[in-house]
Amino acid sequence: IHITSIEKNAMNHDLDQTKLSYLDMGVELQELVRIKLNEFYPDEELINNLVLHLNTAVKRLKLGVNIYNPYTDKIKYSFKRSFMISVDLLEEIEERFCIHFNEDEIAYVTLHIQSLLDRYKPDKTKVILVCSSGYGTSKLLEQRINNGFADMVEIEDVLSINELQDRKVTDELVISTIPIENTNFPVIVVSPLMLGADVRKVKQYLQLNEQTEDAFLNLLDKRFCFFTHQIKDNQVNVLNIITKKLVKENYAKEGILEGAIKREKLSSTAMNDFAMLHIEVDFIKKPVICVYVNPEGIDWDGALVHSVFF
Repeated sequence: IHITSIEKNAMNHDLDQTKLSYLDMGVELQELVRIKLNEFYPDEELINNLVLHLNTAVKRLKLGVNIYNPYTDKIKYSFKRSFMISVDLLEEIEERFCIHFNEDEIAYVTLHIQSLLDRYKPDKTKVILVCSSGYGTSKLLEQRINNGFADMVEIEDVLSINELQDRKVTDELVISTIPIENTNFPVIVVSPLMLGADVRKVKQYLQLNEQTEDAFLNLLDKRFCFFTHQIKDNQVNVLNIITKKLVKENYAKEGILEGAIKREKLSSTAMNDFAMLHIEVDFIKKPVICVYVNPEGIDWDGALVHSVFF
């Protein structure tokens, strides 16, 4: 909360300054920021806020006036990556303007960098760590995971095996130092020391998971996304709508409706709140994923679902 507050105050102060084009060093600082931060795709919000801040800071430091930041240590610890990016950027500015940024100054710039990274933070895989040993081992494993996969995973919890049994695991990956059997969620067993082979196992899973998600997204097409509030919706109606559209757009062959109904009679594909149909490949011309959503509910052969994936 304190860091968020100090960040907002810094941003608001910057925005009170004059326009970038009228700043003493505005053009030069813009060029420096764009070049040094190019790999992070700096947006206009970052450019404006950071250049306004740096213009004031450079003038102040030329006069030998430093500012104090009471949260420097906390910022360094919480935003390690952004702090190092800031150090790299400010070294260039120090050389250009013959000044020196102390860690308090760097911490303020770190907040600007962190704000950019937060705006473009990719979806991370949620992870639960399960350890059989004590606190020290679990903290070591947590640190190793964070150091190796900070941009890819977000550790939600560190649990014992007993605590895991009481926890409802949904879409999380479980990384455990002990084998866990008969689960309906992914588990990777690693050494508490997180050795090279363990790192490779985790990396392979994360990369495969990312590729799978990309493949899924590539198969989504807005032409095959249906949303309705129809009352008393049912399985036959949904299948009619989806298969008719697939045939019309030349993604499926005639007979796909009958094939889908036949498949459902063998065994319902309803699971909890949704249904996920699997159709024989003989009916498919081109792969695509259809999504049908009805918040009012769909009678799926006696089961109530709200979403259908085809």
